[in-house]
Amino acid sequence: MTHYRIPKHIVEYFDGHEVVLNITYLKMERFKGGAAEGFREIR
Repeated sequence: MTHYRIPKHIVEYFDGHEVVLNITYLKMERFKGGAAEGFREIR
């Protein structure tokens, strides 16, 4: 599974299931992160 850390200013639309970004797929590669990077349990 691939994880991305997407900045809010790049998100054009989110409906709870689908995310639409205002950048191309190639530019999105720079936001690729490790499997656990940026993800943590919230208590």
